Amino acid sequence: MAFLALVLSAHRASQDPNPNLSNSATPLRRVALGLDDTGDLLPEAGGAVAPPPRVAFVDKQHHYHDPALDGPWAARLDIRPETSLCAVSAAAMTEPQAPHRVGRAPTPTIHLRTRSVFEVLDGRANTCASPWRVDAGICFVRYRATPNEQVACLPSFIIVGAMKAGTAEAQGWLGIHPNLYRWKGLVDSGAGEAKFFSTTHSKAQLETRWQSDYLWPGFSLPQPSAARDMYTFEKTPRYMVLDDPHLIRMHEMLPSLKLVALLRHPSARAYSHFQHRCRRGTVFRCQRPGHPLHNHVFDAGDLPQSLAALARRLGQSLSPRDFVRVPHPCTPAHFEEIVTTFPNGTRSNRILYQAAEGGALRRGHYAMQLRRLYQYYRSEDVLVLLTEEMFQDFVGAAHEMQRFMGLPFFNYTHHTHVNERGFTVLNDLASKTDKAGYEPLGDAFRARLDNFFLPWSRQLIPIVGQARLERYWKIQL
Repeated sequence: MAFLALVLSAHRASQDPNPNLSNSATPLRRVALGLDDTGDLLPEAGGAVAPPPRVAFVDKQHHYHDPALDGPWAARLDIRPETSLCAVSAAAMTEPQAPHRVGRAPTPTIHLRTRSVFEVLDGRANTCASPWRVDAGICFVRYRATPNEQVACLPSFIIVGAMKAGTAEAQGWLGIHPNLYRWKGLVDSGAGEAKFFSTTHSKAQLETRWQSDYLWPGFSLPQPSAARDMYTFEKTPRYMVLDDPHLIRMHEMLPSLKLVALLRHPSARAYSHFQHRCRRGTVFRCQRPGHPLHNHVFDAGDLPQSLAALARRLGQSLSPRDFVRVPHPCTPAHFEEIVTTFPNGTRSNRILYQAAEGGALRRGHYAMQLRRLYQYYRSEDVLVLLTEEMFQDFVGAAHEMQRFMGLPFFNYTHHTHVNERGFTVLNDLASKTDKAGYEPLGDAFRARLDNFFLPWSRQLIPIVGQARLERYWKIQL
């Protein structure tokens, strides 16, 4: 209970936030709810009952509600001293309808100030704190068998992609910021993806999993007092390609979330994606002598059942023993063959979405993915960076990300060195730039692939800017 009292006193002591941390005309003000085991408000230090809490929030339709302001919302919330956490949650937020377009509203930014901290008792978690009544950055405290409280805070921002576009590097850089705590507190730049919203396929799953599989295992802070000045985040590149039902669930639970999207040249990203699958051991070559598909290369998909499925798909009396795994790294010729081969093994002179690596190609349709994100999150809340831009200036990109989040300035320059390949990297964190890249694609096929993606790259001009795309992607739009 001491932590909640500390949060309440901290709010009273710091009503005026640091103006240097604010980029919103109407910053979101939140007050901790201090409740005892019966749901009543905790007494203050002097023994008097604490005044009714003022709860400001952005609802699931991005409407801003603040009982401290004149208007109907204070009457609607009707929060009294005896109100329990369950009643407060029910009064403040009811389960929304699926949103179609985001409205315009003040956007909460990360500030060093008191946030909502809800007490969650074991056995009451699903009743008193549902995913429909929370938001990005909100913290929870619970008491277990030990006398120490456990505090976890929902993420304030997520690196959503794109896959093979430097998300691990960005996560590593942000992870050393003193006011940030990444998923499970991991330090390896390439480790740790929550994959929660991409693996939660219904509202029922969201309600049963959001605490046990996401909040507590991923965002429990090392010390309860860290909730005063530490904010959590995660990275899951698969979120960039979520469909509408999954995005709706993410937005319903975290409507004030900020997103970071890294975009790599789609040709380079697709080739890296293919090498990623090759490293996982999903690329095979037909080794049956005399067969029409002898020495042809195929992506079998996810193992272990996929090899048999590949044999069935190709037919022609093939079985799993007719294939041998292609060792990593695969060659540019392997990639070219796979993206120009129909699923039945027929070759084409065109790059094909129907090919087994069609998914790797479609992930380069960034404009379509961003437009879907903008249906649920405002464009102002989505930071779009080019991977090539970040790799040329890691320090500048890290500073831009912390400015976007409204974080206190942290000078990354003092924590870096230049590696043997000429990249600026963090002192105590391994970087993928330490290793040499794969054998590059041939000029002729790379030109074909660039031309294949050109219509989609042009659609990024209103979002990223033509000059920026041409400079860093070396393309002519």
